Amino acid sequence: MNKETEIKLKYKNKNQIIHLIKKLGAKFKEKYELHDTYFSFQKDMSNKHEIVRIREKGNSSELTLKEKCKSKGNIWKRVELTCKIDNPQIMCEILVNLGLSKIKENISYREIYLLDGMEIAFIDFSKPSKLSLIELEGPESNIKKMIKLLGNSVKIVGEEAFSKFDKIAPVV
Repeated sequence: MNKETEIKLKYKNKNQIIHLIKKLGAKFKEKYELHDTYFSFQKDMSNKHEIVRIREKGNSSELTLKEKCKSKGNIWKRVELTCKIDNPQIMCEILVNLGLSKIKENISYREIYLLDGMEIAFIDFSKPSKLSLIELEGPESNIKKMIKLLGNSVKIVGEEAFSKFDKIAPVV
């Protein structure tokens, strides 16, 4: 069982932030595109609901159960359970036949750096709408330290950052 702690940040200048984190010792990990499809017994993506996600990255796919978030401010904590799947289209049909609704699809491009047990992900969404942000994931103390180091070059955001996704018609 994996317990995830993360925070989302809006930023002003990606190159400036990459320069800073590299000076701190961050190492580039990878760049890739993701296709995520979300399912729930509810009709929205709120962190107060359990959500199931099918994630496709290249030729591999996985299924993740994301339990309800327990948050302090905009730092999100939740249990995530993930397993590999062979056929995302069939898994989608299974989830719908079990009574879950397909509520959202996202396509994003990610650039990942690692620093002090923390993942720093620059995420650029292209579907359902354009949105760029940084996700810090790792020990809460490291996340708080990094936010202080980034200072005015970032702004903490919560679910409201994704509100423009909600204004787009849900996936059916």
